[in-house]
Amino acid sequence: MLKQKKSGEMDFIERYFNEELSQEELDFFNEQLIKDPDFALKVEQFAVVFKALSIARTEKLRSQFLVYESQYNTRQKNLQISSIQAE
Repeated sequence: MLKQKKSGEMDFIERYFNEELSQEELDFFNEQLIKDPDFALKVEQFAVVFKALSIARTEKLRSQFLVYESQYNTRQKNLQISSIQAE
């Protein structure tokens, strides 16, 4: 039962960071932040993890973009060379 409560709490916190809470849930969330120091600490810890994951995703996307950009530029150069040779 305790594990289920913790899991539900973490889902609730994750939904907060994903901006998926209804107004009623958001009001409750903000009340809990004020009333429950343990909950506030979990939210703070989750914020650190969420930020780190966001940074990691951004870096991964940036890296993928650079690979795609390089491949695109290589194809463009090859097309230019091919069109020059065909003339």
